[in-house]
Amino acid sequence: FIGRQRMARLEVDDAELARFGLQDGDLLFARRSLVESGAGKCSLVVAPDEPLVFESSLIRVRLDPEKALGRFYYYYFCSATGRAKITPIVTGTAQKGIRGSELAKIMVDLPPLPVQRRIAAMLSAYDDLIENNTKRITILEEMARTLHREWFVQFRFPGHEELGLVDSPLGRIPRGWKATSLGQLADVNRESVQKSSAPDMILYVDIKSVSTGTIDEAERMPFCDAPSRARRVVRNGD
Repeated sequence: FIGRQRMARLEVDDAELARFGLQDGDLLFARRSLVESGAGKCSLVVAPDEPLVFESSLIRVRLDPEKALGRFYYYYFCSATGRAKITPIVTGTAQKGIRGSELAKIMVDLPPLPVQRRIAAMLSAYDDLIENNTKRITILEEMARTLHREWFVQFRFPGHEELGLVDSPLGRIPRGWKATSLGQLADVNRESVQKSSAPDMILYVDIKSVSTGTIDEAERMPFCDAPSRARRVVRNGD
């Protein structure tokens, strides 16, 4: 959703504003992108509180308000159905892109306006929940970072006054703590699958399977087809 974020400012005359101005409900499509998934990506202009214009790498679609609702078609083009309409008009090799003339020709579903409004309202309600939960998560993450700094950097955890601080290779740490190498606490890549006892099928975690804090998806494959690096065993708690 685009409308009230911080943006670059520039001077435009009345003619430029008339030609490139944006209003509530306009759709913006990415004209070009370095990756195919970015070409034709759709955004929605929502209640801008001052004059707003767009630049040449975007395509503006202004819907007829008597036929179509901007928020409905934003969700439509973000869905698999809508994206399938865009994919055939994406061209290019080093840089992917779409043309406004081709965008205008694609066939789209047109439910009655009341149906569009109901669908958009339902999906907007989910978006609002997601936004509120995201804000809560941000607050909780900041609280966790603050607690970590207090307890494990400043060592101001409950009862720290009774312990005091002593010198260590890592600097001053609470009395009763000690500094040690990770290798003294854990085995690092030691346990491997032996071919003689290997299972027929394995779950393989590749670097592309991992995002911050989570394993998104492990690929199931026959052990005989797995790359040579797929030999380390992962267990609960690793």
